[in-house]
Amino acid sequence: MLPVRRSSKMHFELKCDLVDASMPYSGVEVLRVHYDVSSHASLSVDLSSESHGHFRVSFDRCSGLRVIDEGQICEFWNTYSQPNGWLWVVQSGGWFDLESQRQPTADTAVDVLRESAFKRAFAITDSTDACRYISDDLGLLADASRADISDPWLVALAASYASGAFPHGELVGDSRTLDVVLSEFDASHDRPNNKRRNDRDQPEAKE
Repeated sequence: MLPVRRSSKMHFELKCDLVDASMPYSGVEVLRVHYDVSSHASLSVDLSSESHGHFRVSFDRCSGLRVIDEGQICEFWNTYSQPNGWLWVVQSGGWFDLESQRQPTADTAVDVLRESAFKRAFAITDSTDACRYISDDLGLLADASRADISDPWLVALAASYASGAFPHGELVGDSRTLDVVLSEFDASHDRPNNKRRNDRDQPEAKE
């Protein structure tokens, strides 16, 4: 659930319906979130309830997953929060409405890349810290490539990910440039129409 965004060009009023099956459960807390992109994009949330103990809510074939801080939705606390309820169906004014109206920017592709990296990493590890590191690293590399910035540390960072290893220890680069490392990675994975690195196009992100 995303906060209402108000501007001169768009105004979304969030409207949600409470899921009836959730009503008997009280004092609910989230224990674990698992998103599996390899299994029809399934999402499972383990929870604990004061009234019913531990239980799980599952979603099949998810089209999107976004995790946000509670502070970003504080304007909805009085209505869409416990004890009024804890599981809601967004009917309008939510994530889909906002994203469908968002105007593309130069950073849109990098944002998509970062979000995709986070979700793919989350499918492998439940460590949100590791997912954030990976997402931030790939966003940094994309921004650096777009700005034609390269240094030994960035080269070493890119080379580590290109080899399939999580960066660790002291990163030492070589004589290659960042774009050379990224282009070699693209070539090794047989990406078609790979003109991004040469033409300075925006980074490509694949779900």
